[in-house]
Amino acid sequence: MMRIFLSVLLFVLVSCHSHSKKEAEKKFDVALLKQNEKFRIAGAYDSLINLNKRYYKKANEMNYADGKALCYINLAELNISLENFQKSQILFDNAKEILDDSEDNLHKARFYNVYGRFNVELRRLDKAFQYNNEAMSFIKKSENYELKNDILFSIYLRQAIYLMQKKEYEKALEYFHKAKK
Repeated sequence: MMRIFLSVLLFVLVSCHSHSKKEAEKKFDVALLKQNEKFRIAGAYDSLINLNKRYYKKANEMNYADGKALCYINLAELNISLENFQKSQILFDNAKEILDDSEDNLHKARFYNVYGRFNVELRRLDKAFQYNNEAMSFIKKSENYELKNDILFSIYLRQAIYLMQKKEYEKALEYFHKAKK
């Protein structure tokens, strides 16, 4: 009887711990990505760098590898804007190494969406389409929570921009409408 009780207690404790860890990770992702986007749009690059350094340390303390990958992706995106492509590639490589072992489709969608933008800047439009399609594939498989619509909007928007560069205006318009929804 005592063994059964201890087994049930252990099961409950482990279940609660994994659930609370997932909740903490979800809160981490939402807070980081919302603040990151706010700083990026405002052009507050020093604040963006400090934010991602702070969150990287926090992810390390939480033993949250995907959180570190998000920081790498955010910093890589910043370096794209600054046209520091070599640094961006290094940060993308670090993120990819982490995400290869990840099961989080939302993080992978974010990675491939931003990596597609990186390839556009390097004048590799076909690669950008390939990575944007990869992002679309992962976002469709991801859980439906707070960040999914933000990332899906970005995927549709970038797809439309890439189509405009290929002078496929009707298809681009379709993606602009999808982004609007």
